[in-house]
Amino acid sequence: MSKLAQKSLKALSRTLTKEIENERIAEHLVIVNECEKIPPKAIRAKTPLDVRNIPSSFELQVNIIEPVEPRRIEYRIALKGWLPAEGDKPLLQVMKRTGRDLVKWENSVIRNGLLSAAGKSIVTREIAAALNELPGFITGNGYEPSKLLIHPSDAVRLVEAGMITRQQFHPDFSRSKGSSFIGMINDLDVHCMQAMRKGIAIIYDYLEVELFRITPKMTFDDLTSPKSLIIPAQCAVLPTAAAVATVDFRHSS
Repeated sequence: MSKLAQKSLKALSRTLTKEIENERIAEHLVIVNECEKIPPKAIRAKTPLDVRNIPSSFELQVNIIEPVEPRRIEYRIALKGWLPAEGDKPLLQVMKRTGRDLVKWENSVIRNGLLSAAGKSIVTREIAAALNELPGFITGNGYEPSKLLIHPSDAVRLVEAGMITRQQFHPDFSRSKGSSFIGMINDLDVHCMQAMRKGIAIIYDYLEVELFRITPKMTFDDLTSPKSLIIPAQCAVLPTAAAVATVDFRHSS
């Protein structure tokens, strides 16, 4: 690869990485595992519910081996016969847009993984009753419900209904929860995500949802005469079904 091509890739990669880091919220929603390669299977240690909190001279642990199903996306940016120079403003803007789009895609993978794995789902007009009921399903399975994930427009509805507590949190507390955090319902941290479907809420144990992801690495399709810039990305979500519950309140008033 020529020095010019290497220099261009570094500049573009810095812009892409910075935009992704600025936009990402996954670290505040799930457990994130950065990988060089997404494993085909993951081993998760479980303690059977019926032996928890029972004094014993031995410890029982069950290792559950679960398949990991990665999702892939690839961006191709046509260069139209020219090699971008460092600081090329139009292409840097494309990198920023690509970074934002990659984060949206990652968020949609998290959403779909949670929805498909939910151990319990409720369709109701009574959102308040459902939000009181569903945490009991999760705690009954031996987990700790900690997060509520909703669409921003639904968050506004719940705030107006007085369901979301938005008292003045200490700045350090709010910062530790991430930019998606908007308040609390009972003991649940409420997070907004644009990728969420309106009228759907997901309650889950944060510690029981893992995201495996590979840092996007860009390259040219041809190192001597590049025609396209290629940016592949992969990630996978592995939730524990018994620690996830959803409510569909799209027909509520």
